[in-house]
Formats: sequence, C-alpha cells, structure tokens
Amino acid sequence: MLTKNLREKAGRRSHFTPPHELFSRSLKRCAITAGCCVFSLNVLAQSNQRITLNLKNASLEQVIWQIQEKTGFVFMYGTTDIQAVKNLTLNEKDKTVNEILDRCLQGTNLTYEISGKEIIIKQADNGKKRTVKGVVVDKDGFPLPGASVRLKGTSTVTGTNLDGEFQIAVSGSNPVLVFSFIGTTTQEVAVTSNKDLKITLTEDVHALDDVVVTGYYTQRKQTFTGAAVNYSGEELAAISNKNVLSTLSALDPSFKLVDNIALGSNPNSIPEVQVRGMNSLPDASGSNLSETYKGSSNL
Repeated sequence: MLTKNLREKAGRRSHFTPPHELFSRSLKRCAITAGCCVFSLNVLAQSNQRITLNLKNASLEQVIWQIQEKTGFVFMYGTTDIQAVKNLTLNEKDKTVNEILDRCLQGTNLTYEISGKEIIIKQADNGKKRTVKGVVVDKDGFPLPGASVRLKGTSTVTGTNLDGEFQIAVSGSNPVLVFSFIGTTTQEVAVTSNKDLKITLTEDVHALDDVVVTGYYTQRKQTFTGAAVNYSGEELAAISNKNVLSTLSALDPSFKLVDNIALGSNPNSIPEVQVRGMNSLPDASGSNLSETYKGSSNL
C-alpha cells in the first residue's frame, strides 16, 4: 500500500507546473493580446486618418488613387463595377476615408468594406432583383427608340425599343437609373416605387451644335472636313410642299435624283439618289457600308 501511495503521489507531482512556467505562459498571452490590440488600434487610426481631396470631374478610380497615396490603404475592386462612377467633384478638407467613400458611393449600387489595410469595393447585396419598366419620350411626347437606360454604379444597361419602351433589372432600396440619348440632356431618376416610369428627355442645344449628322454616321463637328449645308423647313416649303427629295435636288446640285425610265411613275419604287457622285460615301468603320451596298453605295 505504501508503495502504491508513493507512486500515486509521484504521478501527481509529475504534472505539477512550476511558477516560472505559469508566468512565462501568461506573459505570452499578454504579448499576443497586446499585439492584437495594437494592430486594431493601428487599423482604426488609419481609417480615421483625415485627408484633404480637391478633384473636379474625376472618376472613382482617380479618387481611389489619391486615397491610396495619402493613406497607404490598398483597394480591391472590379473594373467593370466602378467604371460607371464618373464626374465626381470633391472639395473635402480634413475628412476621414469613410466620409469620402460614403460621399463617392452615394446613390450607386456599390458598398465598401475595410479589412486591415485593404478596402474592398463591391456590389451591394440588397436583396432580390426586380424589373423596372417604362417609356422614354421627347418634349413633344414622341417615343425615343434607342435611348440608353443604365443602372447607376453598375455595368447594367439596356436600350428602348421602337416604341420608346424599356425594362431593366435593378436591386437595392434606392436604385438610380441614368437616361441618355444623342442630342438630349442626360437625366438621372431614382426608382422609389414599382410604377412604370415615363421619362421626358429635353434637347441639349450645345450637344446638337457639336455634331454633324450626315445620314450614314455621326461625326464630331471639330473633325468634320466636308461641306455641310442646312435647310430649314421654311426654305423647303418655299420651293415645294410635295416631295422633299425633289425639293432638295432643286436646292443643292450635289443632291441628285436619277431618272428611272423603266419604273416610270411607280409610287412604290425607291428613288435612286446620288450624293456628290457615285463613289463619294466614306467607308464608315464598323458599319460595313461598302460591303452591304457594294455597287450601289448611294442607296
């Protein structure tokens, strides 16, 4: 029995931890905890660092570059996610990174997350998507086919049909749609209900003055080197009020209607028109004009 008791006591003593080892372990725990606290404080101090930004008509990517240079944060994002966020004008003085990002992403479908020294910008997950429908018209109420409808802050975009109607999938509590059409002022509309939208786009006089519509492609006025002639409705009516093509032919010698004796006066025939000769039309890249109408380019 004595030998057994001694063995049991010896076994219990073999699991005894000396005080200096307990102190060493406690010191390690304290060091790890202190390190975590210091890391958290550094991250918090970095996100609360105040900076000044002065940018005009900048993209979100340009804002990100400025923040990275001033704070040391590293951003992670998808290029297609942020490319639609443009025309940002910032005059922020002594503001935190959070305040600046909140300002830049307001009204978009983007959100951000700070993890250590990284800032992740991503699409907001605000629930299920829903479909928004509507129609886009001009100031006179006529439908605008081919108008662009884009979900702000995303790459989601669609166009209107021949009746000016559209439908687009949106998500989030307050999505914003951007409507644009050549020669009109771009309009942003917040979707606050499930009712169909009716958007009226007004003419942008400056935009109309900046382009020359030739009939087969649109070119910037600054780069247009050809001869352009404008005729008003009053000038056309002064010549004739019946056939606009024959009227143009009478006004401008470069616009010629070719007589077709075989067809005679058939009202269903398509007239052959020559604009500055048979080979004057340009090869508009991407439109395949020359290939499609080879041998009859004026058509």
